[in-house]
Amino acid sequence: MLEKQDETIAEIKQVSIKIDQGKEEIVSEIKSLRDDFRSRFDSRLERIEIDLAEIKVKVGIS
Repeated sequence: MLEKQDETIAEIKQVSIKIDQGKEEIVSEIKSLRDDFRSRFDSRLERIEIDLAEIKVKVGIS
């Protein structure tokens, strides 16, 4: 009976390790996607600001 419990505990530990590895992969992927999003967002925001400044000059706002 104790052998079976030891086997079960070992299996649980293996599953726990796999879960931890999966969490690390997910976190890494989310960080990567977030960096990509931030980079694209910054580029688009910069372009919008440039366009807005050009429009203001044409309209004579400032």
